[in-house]
Amino acid sequence: MTSIQKQIDALNDQMSSINNQLGQLHAGNVGPLLAAQMEVSSYEHTNLSDLNNDLTDSQNGVIEDNKLLAQDPNDYTALIKLQTDEREVSEDQKDINTFSEISSEGVDTYLKNAITEQSEFDKLKSESKSLDEQIDELKQKQAAVLNSLS
Repeated sequence: MTSIQKQIDALNDQMSSINNQLGQLHAGNVGPLLAAQMEVSSYEHTNLSDLNNDLTDSQNGVIEDNKLLAQDPNDYTALIKLQTDEREVSEDQKDINTFSEISSEGVDTYLKNAITEQSEFDKLKSESKSLDEQIDELKQKQAAVLNSLS
């Protein structure tokens, strides 16, 4: 393995670490602050009872899907519906957890925490961009070395 490839691998490891940290922030693709603002808006226009009803409906869907699959394990449509309903259960549970978190912290604290996370998110995104640029430069050097050898 060449010195350049070792450098690329090390940078890719750093990139992986940054991506893991980004995944731990409540950010999605929009960033923590915008995500929190959307969650607060949703919080202000819903109630816990409605969220629990949504979860129950999704869980019942999973039960029905499993019954269909028990009758015909090769039912592709039922399998797809099961996967969709399982994602819905997960999303509904996430919505309930977020609602509970906002309820316990209060909107102002929830948004203040999001501002702190946004700062960390922006820093990590900047580091990620810098690492991408370094990796691109090293790949260009690596290609130039390989071309000079042929």
